[in-house]
Amino acid sequence: MSHLVAYEHWAGPGQLFWLNVQTAASRAPVLMTHGTFSTAETMTPMAMALAAAGHPVWIIEWRGRKGRPGAFDFYDLAEGEITQALAAIDEPAHLLAHSGGGLAMCFALLDPINRARVRSLILLATQGTRLTEAPRLRYAGVRAMDLLGRVFGRWPRALTRIGPCD
Repeated sequence: MSHLVAYEHWAGPGQLFWLNVQTAASRAPVLMTHGTFSTAETMTPMAMALAAAGHPVWIIEWRGRKGRPGAFDFYDLAEGEITQALAAIDEPAHLLAHSGGGLAMCFALLDPINRARVRSLILLATQGTRLTEAPRLRYAGVRAMDLLGRVFGRWPRALTRIGPCD
């Protein structure tokens, strides 16, 4: 059974969920996002642990998931889902992102308004670390993934054979 509840005031692309778990403690909120080849549900076990420790938890699910259309790249995610989610949360949040979600969060933090809404940033296996210093082949791979997202509106699992979603 999922504890993810769709945020009813969301008007942007993708989807924003909050974790419906009651806790006694009240700590800073955590905003999470999944990686390139997964969904919000992938982040639920970690979100449950954070909620049990007293953090209100929000999880972004990108456009292009579960049959929802929308061509995009990492910059679109930064300017769309992540920026809108940060604006929806009442106070500065800790950000936690996996893989390509971390890359999009880094791009979102280029905006000083977004940076002011953030307490900390935690990246898990984010391929964009030191991207500008990466060998050309790695940089080309990240840009190729951007292009796939823009063309297909998702990263097709059939082409990459990675991750649980398509």
